[in-house]
Amino acid sequence: MKCGQCGVELGSFGYPRKIDKIMVCEECFQKEGKKKKQEVELINKEALDKLESVTAEQAKQIVITTADIIEGKNIIEYLDIISVAKYEYFVKPTNTFFYSEVHGQEISEKARGEESSDAEKLVEKCMKQALGEFKKKAFLLGSDAVIGVKIDNDMDYSIGKTWYTKIAKSHITGTAVKLKF
Repeated sequence: MKCGQCGVELGSFGYPRKIDKIMVCEECFQKEGKKKKQEVELINKEALDKLESVTAEQAKQIVITTADIIEGKNIIEYLDIISVAKYEYFVKPTNTFFYSEVHGQEISEKARGEESSDAEKLVEKCMKQALGEFKKKAFLLGSDAVIGVKIDNDMDYSIGKTWYTKIAKSHITGTAVKLKF
């Protein structure tokens, strides 16, 4: 049996692979995988470029609401469900947070209060970035508003022997709509 792309004899060792129902050798399979990966990267770059082309002023025009309707406005078209997930990471040496390296005991209430405040700021920053991207996506769809918006914010902590990591997560979903003015 021969490779359907390059014609090389497919030996009895290894396993021939399939691309679009055609048997191919490992080398052709790897080349095709790299080609597909480059295509996906190009599509992602184009999408990111479009998103970055939307100005803050344009995105600001989009109405965001958790309600299913916008009072006084008629929805004339449901465009699409949109979703954005953002993550913010923060890493510091453990000895400056909850635990002292020497005794492994909790630090003062003041230090924990400051830590809580830092966590809130990290979540807020993450959510603001997610909302900005969310509005830009809505604008690119040609929508006037996003209804039924759900915002989930979360904070994960990880304490290692020498490092402390905080991960703020913000996930926003909603339905982009066109309104009749």
